[in-house]
Amino acid sequence: MEAAIRDFNRAIEVDPNDAQAYYTRGAVYFKQGDTQAALADFNQAITIDPNNAQPYYNRGVVRVVQGKIQEGIADFTQSIQRDPNYAAAYYNRGTAFVQLGNEEEAIADFQKAADLSRQQGNMTIYQNALDQIQQIQP
Repeated sequence: MEAAIRDFNRAIEVDPNDAQAYYTRGAVYFKQGDTQAALADFNQAITIDPNNAQPYYNRGVVRVVQGKIQEGIADFTQSIQRDPNYAAAYYNRGTAFVQLGNEEEAIADFQKAADLSRQQGNMTIYQNALDQIQQIQP
């Protein structure tokens, strides 16, 4: 992964406005467990390309991992506003709502994630979303 980081560093040196390079390097940092570096790169990607749903989504994941659930929900919401068909954003926002005890909102998001993922052929998110609903509503 260090080689990937070096490659993204070079890409950013060549083009400091390459939002995708920041976003992807942030994802690598996150996989390494460096949430602070990941957060910084997702923030930069958002600054450069504020209409891209992915950096908001990934920043939301980082914030939830850091225990900043409300901030994560806000990022998932920003991601959904930019891409209303982003099933994973609905799913993860639903998971965050569960952590806050907001079961009604969680069920709505899991249902939306299931509907979208079924339409998109992503049976993993579809089944996971249905499982989450089942756990809330036995």
